[in-house]
Amino acid sequence: MRIVTRCVFFFISVLACVHGNAQDNLYARFTTRENQERMYRHLINYTINRNLTLSLNDTTESSWEDAFGALGLLLYRNEWVDKKVDTAFENIGQRSKDFQRSLLELAYSNYPSVYRYQTMQLINALLKAGGVEGYCVVVELDDQKAPVRIDELLSQLLKAESLK
Repeated sequence: MRIVTRCVFFFISVLACVHGNAQDNLYARFTTRENQERMYRHLINYTINRNLTLSLNDTTESSWEDAFGALGLLLYRNEWVDKKVDTAFENIGQRSKDFQRSLLELAYSNYPSVYRYQTMQLINALLKAGGVEGYCVVVELDDQKAPVRIDELLSQLLKAESLK
C-alpha cells in the first residue's frame, strides 16, 4: 500500500510539473513548414547543385558523396542530376569504396532498376580484383528485400545465368 501511495504521489507531481510548464504552442522550430522548405532549398542549392557542379576527381569525391546522400534523402531527380549520376557510374570502378557505396545507395533509392548492369559490372570487377570485403548488396529475391552476402548473390546470378 505504501508503494502504491508513493507511485500515485509521484505521478501526480509529474503531471503538475508538466502542466505548470506547458505552453499553448509547444513545437520545435525546425518542424515548421517554413523551416522545412528552407532546409529543402538549402539541400538542393548547396548540397546537391553546388557539389555536383565540381568536376569529379579524387579530391571532390566526398562532395559528390554528400550530394548523393541529399539526393537519396529527398528522392530528388531531374535531368541534370541524372546526367551527373550517369557520369559517376561511367567511372565507378576507379573510385573509392566510400564513393562506390554512396553511389550504389543512391541508385538503390532513386534509380531502382536503372543501373543494374553497371552494378553487376562493378561486382564482377571487385570479384576479379579479390576486393569484395566490406560490401553488402541488397537484391530482391522472391520479392523480399534483404541484405545478401556477395557470395550468395553470385550463386543466385550464376544459377540465373545457367537457366538462359
